[in-house]
Parts: sequence; structure tokens; C-alpha cells
Amino acid sequence: MRLPPSALIVFCALTISLSFYLNFTSRYNLATHLTKPFQTFATLSGFAPEGAWRYSLTFALTFALYGLGYRLGAARLRKGRPIVLILALSALAHAALLPMYPLDATDVYDYIIRARMTAFYGMNPLRDVPRQLPDDPFYRFVGWKDVPSAYGGAWELLAALIARLAGDDLLTNVLAFKILAALGSLIGAWGIYATLRAVAPRRAIGGAYLFALNPLLIYMTAGRAHNDSLMIACMAWSVAFLARRRYTASLLSLTVGALIKFIPLLLLPVVAMAAWHGLAMPRRVRVLALSALLSAALCVAAYAPFWFGVETLRAERRAMMYSGSLPTVIRQLIAPHLDGKSAETWLIPTPRTNALLANGTLGLFALCYGALLWRLWRAQAALWQSLRAMLGILFAYLLIAALWFMAWYALWLLPLAALLSGWWLRTAALWFTYLVTWQGLLYNYVTLRPGALAPIPWRDLLPVLSYMLPIWALLAWRAWRRLRAMRRATG
Repeated sequence: MRLPPSALIVFCALTISLSFYLNFTSRYNLATHLTKPFQTFATLSGFAPEGAWRYSLTFALTFALYGLGYRLGAARLRKGRPIVLILALSALAHAALLPMYPLDATDVYDYIIRARMTAFYGMNPLRDVPRQLPDDPFYRFVGWKDVPSAYGGAWELLAALIARLAGDDLLTNVLAFKILAALGSLIGAWGIYATLRAVAPRRAIGGAYLFALNPLLIYMTAGRAHNDSLMIACMAWSVAFLARRRYTASLLSLTVGALIKFIPLLLLPVVAMAAWHGLAMPRRVRVLALSALLSAALCVAAYAPFWFGVETLRAERRAMMYSGSLPTVIRQLIAPHLDGKSAETWLIPTPRTNALLANGTLGLFALCYGALLWRLWRAQAALWQSLRAMLGILFAYLLIAALWFMAWYALWLLPLAALLSGWWLRTAALWFTYLVTWQGLLYNYVTLRPGALAPIPWRDLLPVLSYMLPIWALLAWRAWRRLRAMRRATG
């Protein structure tokens, strides 16, 4: 007997939730390991093979169920109010990971202590550093003790509010930031649904499912409390407003997202183009001028409590930080020749190599960025072309210009991948959210294993190859096919 789509979705989602709970939450419980800083699934497993198998098999299973639930369930669901079901199942899956220790991530503790700087100490997290608070009860959990916040003013204000409400209790603070990240996931899923209900109703449930039940999203938000979920929720709602031709709201949503983390700034020109082509004069000028004015007001309001001059917006850390990316491997290979020293970590100063890679990757990305925007301009910035351009821009940034690459960055692609249909880059983006799960496994169990560090360049090369090589190979194959088609057409 064949299960109805809704029953199959429930089965897949419940099994995903159960898998996460049994293999992560119950094994690495937050209450049990709360007072242990800097823990990973490898250290809490004592580097036993069982920990590696549980990690890899859990993600293999949950992504397989995720794909099955979409193919045979969500993509076929049409009747009733299934969005409520999708959101409820997503909330359940997130809840299953809320009691999990934030494995292999100190970010939540960095959020907390910088929020406490604002809420309790009257300090500026964009200027001051955690090293100034050695007596704070959260200090020993903080990974980035000597650097100021890399996030926007809107995030710091929100984080300060959460810290003020959570008080001094460690468990309460960690759970509060986990819940905040999980709420970002649900808000983003509703934005995906709202977009597709306006422009492609038959795909609305499928798109919401692809976003809300993505295992990487659930693990990185409810499990590890990454604030990227709030940023991508802003991106999702920006597209929802764009689909309804509410251009000012769309631009403001991206601005709010950029005030959490700067990535949505890359997408602002895409929405501005859509407004330019979608409106007639003089309304287009009024809309763009009003959007610019309101965005500026938002920026002033968000940064007013933290402003100490142009240095507030500094971005010099970008050229110094290397991990998990193709430029990281290149840096390790060329640093001995350019700087006369081995760049085994991003902490090793290699001025010539860093400048070459930072400027070179940024220049290459700028070329891709300009080409995508030019192509979009010629297409008159129609909605689906705009979404494709957005996905292409973010993918190009991750593959080329992200010198410091972490697995949860793949979530930046998820809102657009969930919205698009029948495009090879959308499929690549969804696969990418699985491939990046190998980063944590290979770094923790293989190349950064205590007492057995892999030699350079294998230390980063092996993990990078696991998730970057398949995508680069796909890009090369697509380019070769296109070139061959052009030769046939002109032959």
C-alpha cells in the first residue's frame, strides 16, 4: 500500500528528528557536558571510531530521508494546509537538537560574551575584545578572545537583548541563542512558502520543505546556534517581497540581513535592478530614493550605539583568516616561496601571500559578479533570472572569495535553492549542504587529530577536496558541455 504524501513527509521528518536525537543529543547532551569548553564530537567520543561512524551515517541517513521526503512527499502535496505540517515537523526536528552540546563551535559563547559587553558592562563589542573580561563566567568558553565582533549592529543589539533576558546562567544563555537561531529557520521557511505561493503555488510546499527540513540547517541552528539562520531569513523575505513587487520592503529586508552579517549586501544590486526594470519613471526614482533613505536610517539606528568612526566597519580580518577553503591550500603552498615561511595556520603572518590571495580572489570574484549582474541587466531582471543571479553570486563568493570557509556557510545558498526548480546549480547547492558535513569529520578525526597532525598541504587539502572538488568538477563539466555546444553551433 502506497503512503499518502503527508504520511511520507511525517515519517521522514520523524525519523530525521529521532536520528538526530539518538546520535547527537543523547550522546552529547548539553546538560551533561555544559561546563566543558571547546568540545567536538571527536573529543567527547574520545576519538573512538564509533563517534566518526555515528556522525557520518547520521548525516547520510538524514539527507537520504530529506531527499525521499521531497521526491515522494512534499513535491506532490497539494491539498489542505500542509505548510502548518511542514513548520511543525521542522520545529520538532529543531527541538530534538536544542539539548545538544554545541559541538565543534564556540560561536554561541562568542555571541554571549559580546552581548554581555553591551548589556552588562557598557562596552562596545565592535571595538572591545573578550580578553578585557577575564572574570566573566563565560570567558573560559570563548574562542575568539582577542578580536572584536565581526557582525553587524542589528545582531549585537538583538544579542544584547537576549543576554539581558537570559541573565548569568550558562545553560539558559546557550538555550536562548539556540532557540533564536531555530526561530530564524522557521521564519525563513515561511518566507520561502510566501514567495512560492505568489508565483508558483504548486511548488510552495516543496520549496518550504526543502528549506525547513534541510538537515544542515537544523544541525547548525538548533544544534550549534549559528546566527546565519536569521540572515538567510531576511534573504528569504526579501525575495517574498520581490515576488510581490514590493521593492522597498525587499531592499529593507536585505539591509536588515546585512546588519546581521554582511553577505546580503551582495544581493542589493539585484533587487535594485528588478525595481528599475519593474517600475516606470518617475516611480522607480521615488522607490529607489525612499529605499536608500530608509536603509540609511536603519544603518544609523543599528550602529549608533557602537559607532567610533569609520573603523567600526573595518574588514581587514578578511585578508588574514584562512581555513577550509581552496585559497587556504594555495596559501600553504606558495607562502614559503613568497614570504620565506611555512603558513601552517592563518595565525602565521605571510604579508605577500595574504595580499596576493586576498586581492586576487576578490578581483576574480568581482569579474564573476560583474558578469552575472550584466547578464541580469540584459534579461531586464525578471524574477527567476534574479533568483538565479543571486544563487550564482553567493556560490561564486563561497568558491572563490571566501578565504575562511565554514560548513554552515553553505546555508547561504539554501533559500535560493529551495525557490528555484529544474536548474543544475540549484541541485549543486542542495548537494553542497550535504558535502560540507564532511568538513567536521575530516578535520576532527583525520587532519587535526591531536598528536597526529597531517602534514601541509594535506591538513586542509583533504577536507577541502571532500566538499569543493565535486562542485568544481561539476562546474568544469558544465563549462565543457557549453563550449562543445557552441562549437557545434558554429561548426
